[in-house]
Amino acid sequence: MIRLQELEETIQATLFTAHLEGERPGSLLVVADFEMAKSETVVQFGNNDGVLCLTDFTAFGVTKKYLPDLIDGRIHHFIIPDLMIPLSKSRETTNSTVGFLTALTEEGVREITTYNFPDGLKLPRPVKAGVIAAIATPDFDRRRGEWAHDGFLSRFLPFSYSYDSATVDCVFGAILAGIPLSNPFKLQFPPKPQHVDVPQEISRALETTARSMGMGLGMHGFRPLKHLIRLAKGRALSRRRTAVTAEDRDWTLTMGRYFNFSRNTLT
Repeated sequence: MIRLQELEETIQATLFTAHLEGERPGSLLVVADFEMAKSETVVQFGNNDGVLCLTDFTAFGVTKKYLPDLIDGRIHHFIIPDLMIPLSKSRETTNSTVGFLTALTEEGVREITTYNFPDGLKLPRPVKAGVIAAIATPDFDRRRGEWAHDGFLSRFLPFSYSYDSATVDCVFGAILAGIPLSNPFKLQFPPKPQHVDVPQEISRALETTARSMGMGLGMHGFRPLKHLIRLAKGRALSRRRTAVTAEDRDWTLTMGRYFNFSRNTLT
C-alpha cells in the first residue's frame, strides 16, 4: 500500500511471532479513519500458511469449522478486515465472540460451554491464535472504554495512524494513474518454531514505551512490554536472525509512535 510500509512491516513481524519457540502468536489492532486503507492492508497478508482471513464469524462458527486446525496448529493467525462486522450482532452473540477472542489471544481456549455445547467441550490443550484486525476510529472510540474494562483491548498491540496531505496526494495520483494500491505479501515462515534470544539491555530499552502504552490503557504496562518484546523477536525472525539486535530494537522503538491511539501521521 502507498506509504504504509510501517504498518506492513508491523503486520509481517506480528505474523512471524507465531513461529517463535515458547511464545504465543501476537495480536494487532489497526485503528484509523475511513479511507485509510487499513482493511486492504491487512488483507494483503491473508494468503499465507497458517493465516485465515475472516470477514464475518461467530465463536460457535469458528469452533465448529476450524477447531481441529487450531488444535493442530495449522491456523495460527486470524485476519479480520473489519472487526465491527462480527461484533455487530446481538449483544449475546457479540459478548460470546469478544470472550472467545480474549481467551484465544492470551491464555488460550480450554473449554467451551455454550448452548451449542451444553455438556461442555474440553480441549486436549489450550488453543491459542493471534488476531490481526482493523477497525474504523469512530467505531473504536465508541467501544474503547468497554473493551479496556473487559481486558479485551490489552490483548492487542495497537497501531493507530493518519495520513498527511502528501500521502493523500499520492493516493489520488495512484488512483488517477490506474496504479494498483495493494499487492499480496507471500511470507516464508520457518519449518518449525525458532528460539530467538533477547539481550536484557534491549528488553529494558523497550520499558519506557511499554509504560507509556500502559498509561493509555489504565495499566502498569506489563502486558504492553510483553507485546513489544514479542514483536521485536518476530521482527528479528522475519530477518532470519536468532537474536534481537540493536536494529530490531530501534525499529520497534520507532514503530512505538504508532502503538497508541493518538493517530500519529505516517512518515
